[in-house]
Amino acid sequence: MFAQILLITGGGPSGATRPLIQYIYEVGFTQNNLGYAATMSYALFVILLALSIIQLKHQRMGGE
Repeated sequence: MFAQILLITGGGPSGATRPLIQYIYEVGFTQNNLGYAATMSYALFVILLALSIIQLKHQRMGGE
């Protein structure tokens, strides 16, 4: 999804259509702030991991 949004809108008006992954990329490689980009990446990983665990537990209970 990163490439499609970048090619079509370039981030849109004032970054309105810019996904989090694109923002992390821009901070890390365009602004040369790799530490902050790495921190955001770890935070995104923890959030996605938590959501995945919740979804797996919900599916094992029968999906109700």
